[in-house]
Amino acid sequence: METSGQFLNTKFIFPTLPNNLVLRENLTRRLNEGSSKKLILVYAPAGYGKSTLVNAWLRSILDSNSQNKASWLSLSQQDDDPAIFFTYLIKSLQTIDRNIGNWALSLLHTPEIPFEAVSTSLINNLTAFKLPCYIVLDDYHWISHDIIHTGLTYLIDHLPPNAQIILISREAPPLPLYRLRVYDDLVELDQQDLKFSITETGSFLKDFMGLILNDELIQVIQNKTEGWVAGLQIAALSIRNKMRNGSKNPDIFSIRFEANKTTKEYFYQEVLQQQPEDIKRFFLKTAILDRLSGPLCNELAGIQNSAEILQHLTQSNSFLIQLGDTGEWFRYHPLFAGFLTSQIDPDEIAALQRKASRWHELNGMPADAIHYAFAAGDIDNAIRILVEILPDLIKKGETTLLLNWVKKLPPKVIYENPYLATMMGWLLYQSGEGTQAAPYLMTVEQIKPDSISLHHQWYCFLVMVEIHNSKGQLKEAMEYFEKAEEISRRMNWRECSAYEIYSETLRLTGKYQQAIQSFQETIRFSREQNNLLMEAFSVQHLAGIFYQNGQIADAQILCEDFIGRLTDENGNYHPLAGYGFIPLACLYYETNQLELAGQYLETGMQLVSTVGLMKPLIRGKILQAKLFFLNGDLENTRRTLSMVQDMAHDLNHVEYLVVAAAENAELELRMGNISACERWLNSTGIDLDNTFDPLYEPLHLTYARLLIAKQDHCDAEKVLLRLEEFAISQNRNGTLIKVYILLARCYHLLENFPSTRHYLERAIRLAAPIHYFRSFLDQYIDLAPLLAMDQETAPSFVKTLINEFTKTTDYPQPIVSTDFFIRFSEREREILHLVMENNSNKEIANHLFITVGTTKWYLNNIFKKMGVKNRKEAIDLLEKIRPEKISEYLNLT
Repeated sequence: METSGQFLNTKFIFPTLPNNLVLRENLTRRLNEGSSKKLILVYAPAGYGKSTLVNAWLRSILDSNSQNKASWLSLSQQDDDPAIFFTYLIKSLQTIDRNIGNWALSLLHTPEIPFEAVSTSLINNLTAFKLPCYIVLDDYHWISHDIIHTGLTYLIDHLPPNAQIILISREAPPLPLYRLRVYDDLVELDQQDLKFSITETGSFLKDFMGLILNDELIQVIQNKTEGWVAGLQIAALSIRNKMRNGSKNPDIFSIRFEANKTTKEYFYQEVLQQQPEDIKRFFLKTAILDRLSGPLCNELAGIQNSAEILQHLTQSNSFLIQLGDTGEWFRYHPLFAGFLTSQIDPDEIAALQRKASRWHELNGMPADAIHYAFAAGDIDNAIRILVEILPDLIKKGETTLLLNWVKKLPPKVIYENPYLATMMGWLLYQSGEGTQAAPYLMTVEQIKPDSISLHHQWYCFLVMVEIHNSKGQLKEAMEYFEKAEEISRRMNWRECSAYEIYSETLRLTGKYQQAIQSFQETIRFSREQNNLLMEAFSVQHLAGIFYQNGQIADAQILCEDFIGRLTDENGNYHPLAGYGFIPLACLYYETNQLELAGQYLETGMQLVSTVGLMKPLIRGKILQAKLFFLNGDLENTRRTLSMVQDMAHDLNHVEYLVVAAAENAELELRMGNISACERWLNSTGIDLDNTFDPLYEPLHLTYARLLIAKQDHCDAEKVLLRLEEFAISQNRNGTLIKVYILLARCYHLLENFPSTRHYLERAIRLAAPIHYFRSFLDQYIDLAPLLAMDQETAPSFVKTLINEFTKTTDYPQPIVSTDFFIRFSEREREILHLVMENNSNKEIANHLFITVGTTKWYLNNIFKKMGVKNRKEAIDLLEKIRPEKISEYLNLT
């Protein structure tokens, strides 16, 4: 699979081996003997041939069996950041198989990255891959972050038998090497192992450097260099240069090759000074580059023959390494590159880095362009590039990459750039990082329109629409949309992102018929403007409306067409195709094709995880919880819905908070926990008796079920008739099916059998043609006796339902949920313990040396996790748990 062009793809390329490679049979044999170990560690100072050894060994393994797979990741100082490191690690693994790490990528977008979970996900993927795979991390000495070491240690400890990690480093990494040695899970090669023997030195000088020397001179060179490969190369270059200059005594240099001279001196005297002036100048103009190519070097050196020079230097073994087999990209040996940059004035280095940034920008490599801009200290240029490419990358769904880049900027710089602050707030919000997004979104609200360009004003107004939509302030949202639309009219713009946000506002206000037309128009504009992200958003929402309207065929065609458009000729899906797979999985769930639903859901979740946006993940998690429940896996059902609640809280969007509360309340009702269901509904703060809002439809349906369970049939009837009126006005047949089923239940309990049959018949007439089975089967009770009252309307459909109900005779018994304890932090456990001892907020604050305000903040988090509103409800819930269990959960024993 090709990785995204926005990443530094040259980091994943195996270096090219020299033609006259010295075969190190002893070391290769040791590596082969350790091929079953979890970790191979090759460490020594620069210039000992570490990467060449591993590269040659791996190529022999890959050549011997096509089933063997390997990935290569060249690390740099910029990768010493947990999110960046693991992103590049996953991208390198995806060169082996594109399905590895999709879910792990999504975990990298959370504020506190769960690196154990990231490693666990990778372990599961590698286990499922089954084929032998070798994972190389080159130059690991650049990594110092403890979280990276911890995550990698966990990965190594739990590697499946088919995988092996190879670390190449200048020093032993701070990993638990002793434990790995004890359990015989480690192969180590260090400086002493890597030194060339006298035989290998002779082969190197003859085959690699083209020198035929007598045994005595070879022995002198071996003694002086102590088998250090870089030293051998320097010595050989010096001898070869002297011989070319007519010297008949090449041993003069060898005798003067003193061990106490620095590498820098030898590079200067024996390599750089021996070169013609044009090559010297080429070295000093290109030394700042991480990767070299002919056109790039032409730009920096101001010449036209760089490609020929690079080929010449490669053939003459002048510390230049070819990357890949195409001959397009190269890199200097790190020792040589370090020496060359030390010879360049700092101001000249910055000027060359700015040139490199400009070249990469013009050649469609913005990641490299931004990297060199940062290296040059040119923050303004980095921001300019970011601002220019932002719209295009957002269209392509490259939100993960954008966040990684923007987060490198100092917050002060972002705040000072209204457009950047706007987009940063929007990206963080969409990724579910509401807390981090809030300061930027507040900045957007305070921007004075006259202080920025019309284009940036337009973006700000659209983001303000999103902000107010997320708060349920739909009137204010529409006012900001009108401001954005006025700019569009004035400038004659037709941007699909504006249409998508307008369509979204219509949907949230319950104007579903208008929203359908608007979303369809948005999809058409998105395709014209090649805006994949806005098309994905629109497909997801439109499919949801079709589903609630009972237009299952329209929804299916919409999703399948979108997925087909985002599938390449090799059958690979674009990550945004997940926005089609997840709604499609929901459709298959409704029609009771549960195996297909699970397959489509898994694919969709893997895909959207790489995009890192929260909304489709929440929808997917809800369906995942339903499938867990049907499989009798109550523990994972609760755990998944708990994640839904946390994700909705992070997103801080009223619609998703409503959906999360409704789904958790539904689960409690299924389990017979009426009081817990009430707590979830009350946690929303919405007066469901006196308020009707289309946005709260899931809550109204759950509330009606709760009222029926409490035998409050009259109030349930009022709620349902209100829902019916609205659903009929908007042609929401999918909603009507659920409403009519509940009305039939309600009237049956009131022993009003004519009304029972009337509403049951209406539900069946709507559901049978479109196979809406789960709307009946998910009613938590056996509806077979009711269905037996009306088998004439749609005999085949009703018979199928009755058969499905008879398959499930055992319903879960009510239990008290304690799963929320799993998610308490240590401080929250301490506070809850003090609450149980009836301490006041002030007493808790004094006991823990925190402020009363901080105490209230912690209590609010605790109550949300428990699904309660106050101390009394929390204590009431805890009283249902045995005291010894509470102590166990709170670690107080």
